[in-house]
Amino acid sequence: MLYANCVIWIVFFFSSLLKWNFGWLLVDGFGILLAFANVYGYWQCSKEQKTKFDNALKMQLEKGVTAGANYSMKSGIVGSWMSSVLSSDTTSGMVAQPSNTHSFV
Repeated sequence: MLYANCVIWIVFFFSSLLKWNFGWLLVDGFGILLAFANVYGYWQCSKEQKTKFDNALKMQLEKGVTAGANYSMKSGIVGSWMSSVLSSDTTSGMVAQPSNTHSFV
């Protein structure tokens, strides 16, 4: 529909030119101008959007690779340290044990 709009305005322009209707010729001229501006803007945005999409995709892939590397480092070094700290807390008696304080008379 984007390109058909330009073709329709060109048909209107030549129709007005053949009929010597200068009022509509001016309107059709602006229609052609705006239709081609729309097509030009679409081309520019589509090229720019493709570049932005490619850059964003590369950035996300790089983040994913570095996040995976960071996760493996944390799970290897820090993860083993945290598991040893947590396991020593539970065996050292720091956890409160429930007491049986009920007595029956």
